[in-house]
This record gives sequence, structure tokens and C-alpha cells, in this order.
Amino acid sequence: DQGNPRERVALYRAVLARGDTDRKRELVHRIGAIEWHDLGDTSAAIETYRAALADDPDDAEAFRSLAELYAHVERWAELCTLLEDRLGRVEGDVARGLRARLAAVAASHGDDARARTQCARLLEDPDLAPEHLDAVEAAAGHLGDADLARAVLRRRAEMTQDPREQIAW
Repeated sequence: DQGNPRERVALYRAVLARGDTDRKRELVHRIGAIEWHDLGDTSAAIETYRAALADDPDDAEAFRSLAELYAHVERWAELCTLLEDRLGRVEGDVARGLRARLAAVAASHGDDARARTQCARLLEDPDLAPEHLDAVEAAAGHLGDADLARAVLRRRAEMTQDPREQIAW
């Protein structure tokens, strides 16, 4: 990791061109990181991470980096699409976390239909955790959706074991 960043990218690309498939993922991640952090070329880094995901849709590091990049450059529609695509590849708490993030991003950036869809899916989930319900509540606030806010209150009351807390909700 020494030397000129452009030279390192060129060197890593040359190694990849020779067909070094054992280190391909590592080198592609390094290239993306250099393009973003050292060269400040977010467009190149985005393309690098997109290519990594096209090559391996389960590449969690490329997914995280690309999601972070999209948020950094405020490409909200692409971030939402990326999160939706990832939802089909994960389940359980990971899926709930992605769905909550997707609802928050969509609600915050004017994609009301997408936000409502994700909120509805979260509210249908029997294993919904309080932090995911918080995301639905925040989305309801961004959307100005009183029905969704009431659904959150109902769900909080259902999730509460203590009768006194149920009354509070």
C-alpha cells in the first residue's frame, strides 16, 4: 500500500488482467478503496464496486462500500435499488435491518411509495425488533402518515408484555 495511488491501481489492474483469480476480490476491493479514499474519484469507485457485485452478488464488503458511496454522493434512488436487490439475498435480522434502512432512505428522499411498502412489510414481520419499529415510526413522521403512525403504536402495544406499558401506547 505504498506509492502513488494511480500506480497502485494500475498495478492491481495488471495483476487482474493476468488472471490472478485467487486474489481477485481482494484486489478489486483495494482498487475501489484507492479510487474513493486516495483519488477522490467516487464515480470510478462506484463502477469498481458495481463490477464486484456483478461478479459476486454475495460480496458483502462490496455491497457495504457501494451503499456507503451512494449515500456519500447522494444517489438515493440507486441506494434504494441496491438495498432492494440485497433484500432478495438475505433473511432474518439482516433483512429486517436492510428493510428498515430502505424505508428510512426512501421516506427521507421523497420515494413515498417505496417507503410505505417497506414499512408495511416490516409491520407484517412477527419477529420485528424495537429498533426496526423505530425506523417505521421515523418513516411515518417523514411521510406525515397518521395511519402508519397509528399502526406503529398498535404494534408497540402488541409487543409490550406489561399491561401498564400497553396502556401507555
